[in-house]
Amino acid sequence: MTHAKVYYLHYCRCLSIRMDCPWSKQVFLILANTALSSLLQPLLGYISDKLNQPRLIAAGTLLSACSTGMMGFVSSYESLLICATLAGVGSSIFHPEGAKKL
Repeated sequence: MTHAKVYYLHYCRCLSIRMDCPWSKQVFLILANTALSSLLQPLLGYISDKLNQPRLIAAGTLLSACSTGMMGFVSSYESLLICATLAGVGSSIFHPEGAKKL
């Protein structure tokens, strides 16, 4: 299990205490992050191969880090869902370009 997924599991526990959010909505946050990241990676990998922009590594990492960090400051479920999906998009931007550097 990756560090991000462990973070989300601990965050879901805080959600149930702080926002009285049901378990199904908590799991959907993790699904939105993981599924969107997995579905976008092949497409963004193809685009990354054509563009060859190393700046995408920084952009993806920054987007993922900022949106994950913002999860601690938002107060509505909809905002959390937006942050989780943006973290997934950031991850899918970073991984194809980062894999080329290894």
